[in-house]
Amino acid sequence: MVVSCSPKDFPLGTLGYVTLWTTLAISSIVLIEPAPCDILAVGLLPFLFVFGLRVPANLTLPFLLIATYVAGYGISGFFAANFAAAVPHLMVTAYLSFTFLVFTCILYHRPMQSLQVIMTGYLIGAVFAALVGIVTYFGWVPHSTDYLGFGTRAKGLFKDPNVYGPYLIPPAMYLIATMIDAKLGRAIFNMGLFLFLSLGLFLSFSRGAWGSLALAFFVFLALALFTTRSKFQMSRLVLVGVATVVLGVLLVAWALSMNKVGALFEVRASLLQNYDTGAQGRFAMQKAAFGLAMHDPFGIGPGQWERLFPEDPHNVYLKMIATGGWITGLSYYAMVLVTLWRGFRFCFTPWRGQMIYIALFASYLAVVAEGVIIDTDHWRHFYLLMALIWGPALALEPRGQTAARTNRPGLISRPETQPADTPEVRPPADLPALV
Repeated sequence: MVVSCSPKDFPLGTLGYVTLWTTLAISSIVLIEPAPCDILAVGLLPFLFVFGLRVPANLTLPFLLIATYVAGYGISGFFAANFAAAVPHLMVTAYLSFTFLVFTCILYHRPMQSLQVIMTGYLIGAVFAALVGIVTYFGWVPHSTDYLGFGTRAKGLFKDPNVYGPYLIPPAMYLIATMIDAKLGRAIFNMGLFLFLSLGLFLSFSRGAWGSLALAFFVFLALALFTTRSKFQMSRLVLVGVATVVLGVLLVAWALSMNKVGALFEVRASLLQNYDTGAQGRFAMQKAAFGLAMHDPFGIGPGQWERLFPEDPHNVYLKMIATGGWITGLSYYAMVLVTLWRGFRFCFTPWRGQMIYIALFASYLAVVAEGVIIDTDHWRHFYLLMALIWGPALALEPRGQTAARTNRPGLISRPETQPADTPEVRPPADLPALV
């Protein structure tokens, strides 16, 4: 399948791709705020529009939902007891929402090329994060735990292992998807990278991350097996699925054979932790959040929960409506559900990046599910995953349906902006080609 595009379709060309790739490649360095990737993105995003990046007309629904979500937070900010704490939280929310819109526009103009650039850059960032996490966990760098450690759990260059672990899931699933059509040598290499990321994720001892990776993996296998019409892909999916499960079990068994890992696993694997119960535990805070949502339709204001309660509710859906009010909460719920529905529909559209798209959709579904046990609204990769779902779907879904009706599933183009004789534009050759 060939996705062709006009040279005018992405005005920055090589410079835009390199900057985009670099932004994702350094996205795992977030010990300081703003992170280096944020500084680079803030400079990149307006630059793209100055040079002519266009907003697709069919972006209206997600734009309205995300704008309502941010506006609801702004309204709730007027009711905040501490306005100084509300402003930074609102600014971060607005910034992340803006990155979703811009990444969606980029992916809309060159779906396959932009997807490859984003995910190879993301993969570099994830490999670096896992490397730092593993090295510091085992103490292979002298005194590394003094300035990078988080108790006895790996966290890379993140502040929280519960964010570090889920960050590794989309690139890990991307590696699984690329094994389906890869040659044997490349598939083995990608499996090795997947196991490396999985080890880094496992050592985070984030129960949410463990469950999310398992959920994303099995959702991907189910959707991929259901949508593929290729016997080769079907057999490769079964082979990759079995090999991943077997090697994953062996990897976990090897890790648990070390006393340090096994002892912490016994603690973390229990269903309830000491911070779940009690008057100030997770469940009590969730009950308080629900009560606030029912009592105050405008919410207590962004950034206020931490100043009023000793613990977070560890449920993004309850915290969102309690702090941002009904406008913020309902628009956020709608955005999540509409994105899931749009992504699920597009998983059945044949195109060159279909397997990768299904893997990213499964990763997004896992983040949505994990929101029940942790706050995910300020995770950078959450907004990136939403863009990775909306961008290709907005660009290719109508053409994909047309192609399917004409029995030409291998050719999806955009004739109104892309002449038939326009050559395919590829990412610059100097970008790393890991997959």
